[in-house]
Amino acid sequence: MALVHTIKLGGVNCFLVRDGGMVLVDTGTPGQHNNFSRQMKKLKYDPQDVQLIIITHGHGDHFGSALKIKELTGARVVVHRDDADKVKQGKKVFPPGLTSWGRFLAFAMWSLSSLVHYPAVDPDIILEDEFPLAEFGINGRVIHTPGHTVGSVSVILDGGEAMVGDLAMNGFPMRRGAGLPIFGDSEVEIRQSWRRVCDAGARVIYPGHGAPFPASQL
Repeated sequence: MALVHTIKLGGVNCFLVRDGGMVLVDTGTPGQHNNFSRQMKKLKYDPQDVQLIIITHGHGDHFGSALKIKELTGARVVVHRDDADKVKQGKKVFPPGLTSWGRFLAFAMWSLSSLVHYPAVDPDIILEDEFPLAEFGINGRVIHTPGHTVGSVSVILDGGEAMVGDLAMNGFPMRRGAGLPIFGDSEVEIRQSWRRVCDAGARVIYPGHGAPFPASQL
């Protein structure tokens, strides 16, 4: 059975999944590679144990340290086709707010955007729809779950753990309780993707922001 370790990299929940192999889901904000190394050491893992880095979507707080962590681990980077250009170019993207709080935070992030640089990284694997992880020793798969961004993906393990990036959020400072992300391209697509995640066997949701919660809450 897979072990899922939550590691905070710049205020973002990233996930280290260990089974027969090891993969990393998201890499946090820029400059988190030393933090990543410290947390790997604390867990008594070698960074080079990581074989694959999965980017759930093309926002800089989720791929900001991908380049440096790729250099540390030698892992391949995978991203969905529809978000690949954002990662390749280190684009600064600010999704629309779905709530008044989300609109305020989106404006605040845009106002501070000149202070942040997102290092670009070239993905090794471009996803289309579904990507099995057996090659990397993980019993699970990556599925396309658009809505937060057009190229958002989720990692679904056979044990029911689902790492969904920003397809859902849970708690302060984003929202009160579990539910819709406060940013996104399409609320309709987010809800459709929730259904796809549940139909894929998700039992526990691991969001990029906030604590895990039962998939039944979706």
